Amino acid sequence: MTLPTITFYSEDDSKVETTESKQIAEVNSLSLPLLVDLLKLRYRCSQRVFVRCRDQQQMLEIDEQLWSLDSHSFLAHSLDGETSASKAPIVLGTNIPDNVGGFFCWVNLTETALLPLPVTREIVEIVSNDEIQKQQARDRYKMYCKNGIKPAFVTHKIVTHKIITHKIVTQEPANDSQVVAHA
Repeated sequence: MTLPTITFYSEDDSKVETTESKQIAEVNSLSLPLLVDLLKLRYRCSQRVFVRCRDQQQMLEIDEQLWSLDSHSFLAHSLDGETSASKAPIVLGTNIPDNVGGFFCWVNLTETALLPLPVTREIVEIVSNDEIQKQQARDRYKMYCKNGIKPAFVTHKIVTHKIITHKIVTQEPANDSQVVAHA
């Protein structure tokens, strides 16, 4: 079994304010502009994504924000459990979905590492600027390392309709895992 690529993304401290990023509020200390940028990239590449939310409230707030994007930025999505979820390119949920292997990418917004690892190609971890959540991200990073996977770390600059990454820090992967930075 090939292990998934795990990448931790954090926002560049020198935020670029765009009309769209100003419209998108933070949800539970999560950077929604960063989440939306990462979802857009995968959506344009026709990669099916499961976003594992911390709780029902966070899931519904993200759902609301995704529905409020302008028509040029719209991301088709569904909530796990809805009839349309089996075909939706982006699914938001709080539990492990029934079709666990049907996603190219998982975005983990929970406090814990995704272990055991789901059958997927990529796991995305978002590191917020909140100190408590930064520590939780460090703990998840350590947990992945203990399980033989060395995640990559990417600092992400938010730009409308474009994703720019820089300051990539990686080390050699352990046990068949791939460390890839996305640009």
